[in-house]
Amino acid sequence: FLDIVYHHAGSGLAPQKIYWGSATGYSDANQSEVGIPVEVSGGFVADFDFDGNLDIFANGVFSSSYVFWGPDFTSNVALPVNYDHHGTFREIGNVYTREYEESYISSIFDAGDVVNWGDISWVDSLPQGTDITVQVRSGDTPVPDPMWSDWLALSNGETIPGSLDARYLQYQALFSYTNPSRLPLLFEVSVGEEELSPLGLKENVLAELDTLEPQSKHVAKGIKKAKKHIEKSLNPKYWLDETHLVCKKGKKVFQEEKKAVKNLKKLCQGEKCKGVTSLSLIYHGAEAGLIEAISKKKTCFGPELVSPEDTFEIEAVDEKLGANTEIWVDGSLDEEIHTSCSKPLEEGMVFGDFEVESVDKIGEGEGGFPSELCERLILMLVKADSILARVAIDDAIAAGGKEKEIEKAEKEMGKAEEDKAKGKYHKAIDHYKKAWEHACKAMKSHKHSHNQMIWETKTEHRTTLLQNSPNPVTSSTRITLVLEQPTSAKLAIYDLAGRVVWEFASSSLTSGMNVVEWDCADKDGRPVPSGVYLYKLETGTFSQTKKMMVVR
Repeated sequence: FLDIVYHHAGSGLAPQKIYWGSATGYSDANQSEVGIPVEVSGGFVADFDFDGNLDIFANGVFSSSYVFWGPDFTSNVALPVNYDHHGTFREIGNVYTREYEESYISSIFDAGDVVNWGDISWVDSLPQGTDITVQVRSGDTPVPDPMWSDWLALSNGETIPGSLDARYLQYQALFSYTNPSRLPLLFEVSVGEEELSPLGLKENVLAELDTLEPQSKHVAKGIKKAKKHIEKSLNPKYWLDETHLVCKKGKKVFQEEKKAVKNLKKLCQGEKCKGVTSLSLIYHGAEAGLIEAISKKKTCFGPELVSPEDTFEIEAVDEKLGANTEIWVDGSLDEEIHTSCSKPLEEGMVFGDFEVESVDKIGEGEGGFPSELCERLILMLVKADSILARVAIDDAIAAGGKEKEIEKAEKEMGKAEEDKAKGKYHKAIDHYKKAWEHACKAMKSHKHSHNQMIWETKTEHRTTLLQNSPNPVTSSTRITLVLEQPTSAKLAIYDLAGRVVWEFASSSLTSGMNVVEWDCADKDGRPVPSGVYLYKLETGTFSQTKKMMVVR
């Protein structure tokens, strides 16, 4: 049973009282006075000296607070205080279960788009006998709903699995301890959000489509078409790597993507009404009749004896009933019911001796699968195309491509973003394609048909510093240095105040392309805050500076 420690306060000196719990509750007859008489404002119970016995802390009002040592509370230690008469206390441990455990659930983090969340890590302090378990869940709605993933426990530094790729993420920390005088502390949780490559986005869409279980032929057919076009867009002959396309053939990727998005859009919207699949009718005849229903010259009900006020079902012999369904009673045509969308049937409609009790139609505007999921898959495909276009433009800029073509490409990107915001995804893809094509044209002055980044790896070229990728940066980025010949070099990152945040130096870099990874941490390993940063490449004869953006 739980016992209650009563801390005497507000009316002079008095010993502490313990009211012992029992099956009959608490009473003045079952209590003990412990410790010395003091005036206190509160306190709590814990094993402060780790001897296996509970001790009592009493927060003194005037000059001293006290710890009364268990198990008999006859000895104590005084702790000097300075009139600390406003102490506030609550029972240590979970107030609902009385277990030594607590939980914290974070706010919901919005990446702005579907992302691969990367690694999760945290900084903690775990005294002996304590532990912290961190769990994550994700979804595509701002508020968790049944479509969100279940909580998944991860280790410190572990990668959040691809199955949790989504726009929104939340974590919870579960704290446990054996002694409330030694508590676990959680100082910081970091999630290394990583943007998926275009190939990765497409592959994830295919994987999600594979897990769906369509409930109709219409939905299954739409999914199959969408998958076919996505698979065509993944043809290796169109790709140089995960973010670059071959300029002579890459436009096919955008074209196939557009077709896939159109197929998915139809599934989001649902199909237009195509007719009735089944009817439930009430027979209002004066006496029982032998009823038969015929649709498309085929019997779809009966002949069956139906009593007055009984119901019977007319089921389509194919996917739907014919435009008109004939109902015969005792061998004579009693009614002809229109079952097409032009003359829709609704509950309660009466046709002679028959009343519509319920009606099932094909295509009432419902999507083939949840609209949130459908929209997310489309946005993943559109995101893939936007990355392809942006990477091509950045490559053209870094290589000093034709300015007019680059300007045209940027204008097309602006149009694409406008259409994307309006939900005109197929038009957005058209603009991304045009932006990518202008970027390719901008590179023609270099007499190669790929893109600047790939070309630099195959051709001796002047020393240059390329734009980091990805940019903006969320967790880590790649900085590419192209060197005309082997040399020593230094790469430094500065904040806008000119302070060195991080640097990389090497005495022997090879000619061609060298890639340096930066994890968005300073020289002491601490994550840098959001903002604009400069990065500078220096060799004995060359210096170049570029900007990047870090977004947390």
